[in-house]
Amino acid sequence: MLTFRINRRLSISRQIKMQKQQQLKRTFESDFVRRIFLSAEISAAMLTRSAAALFLIAAPPGFSAEPGWETLSGHVPSVVAGLAPKGRLPATNHLFLAIGLPLRNQAVLDELLRQLYDPRSTHFHKYLTPPEFTARFGPTEQDYQAVIRFAETNGLTVTDTHDNRVVLDVEGSASNV
Repeated sequence: MLTFRINRRLSISRQIKMQKQQQLKRTFESDFVRRIFLSAEISAAMLTRSAAALFLIAAPPGFSAEPGWETLSGHVPSVVAGLAPKGRLPATNHLFLAIGLPLRNQAVLDELLRQLYDPRSTHFHKYLTPPEFTARFGPTEQDYQAVIRFAETNGLTVTDTHDNRVVLDVEGSASNV
């Protein structure tokens, strides 16, 4: 009888723990999905100047959606490209954005990655330090500063910078984006 009670308590304890883990997982997944859809909705609804900084892609000259604004092509991820905009966000919405800059020397990076995992290569398992990677493949300091100036000029506040210069965190109202 004592063994049964102990086993039952352990079983109940495990069930409670599993239920909590499943609930946490569902919460995380729903929050993650919500953020993806929110990001997708924002991306699809707003093709603006800040998007230019996101991917540093220039639009053809003379092609713009609104006076002074550029419409970009090729910057929307394929997963959201087919979504229909639901409308504009209210200007009072406060947005937190991460502006991503592309890596440099992509062909050299691809070759390095191939060599790192090729046992016959002299570079096999000779990994770069973060500063070495940034120096060889990260955006230049000038490009990073240009994106910072662009964000600040357009009413966004820089909330965080990163040593690798690949991401710049900004925030601002929807009207500034």
